[in-house]
Amino acid sequence: MIQVLSDPGCPNCRKTKKLLQMNNVDFEYSNLQTEPMKKETLARILQLVEDVDEILTVGSPIYNELEVDYSKLPPEELLETLRKYPDLINRPILFNEKNLCVGYDPEKLTAFGVSADVF
Repeated sequence: MIQVLSDPGCPNCRKTKKLLQMNNVDFEYSNLQTEPMKKETLARILQLVEDVDEILTVGSPIYNELEVDYSKLPPEELLETLRKYPDLINRPILFNEKNLCVGYDPEKLTAFGVSADVF
């Protein structure tokens, strides 16, 4: 099952969700504004990336304010920091057992059975 972590106020999140629906792809949706990310979910996402920067919103005010080298944080501290500051995480995030797509990326969405040609 595809998990989608999203924010309804995010234009790329809305576009991704619509694209999944238009392609009749089954997915579970979580609103990161109202549902805190589970530690297990975040740990699974981190297993799918080579570098934590792949999921971070490096231009966000909180990213710059905290001045942390996230790649050097111990795993537990990284998990707690990302859960405490969910705005550090880029959206949307789609993942399943072996694939991950961060942000709106039509090329990576093909791994989830999505064709951007429907737009």
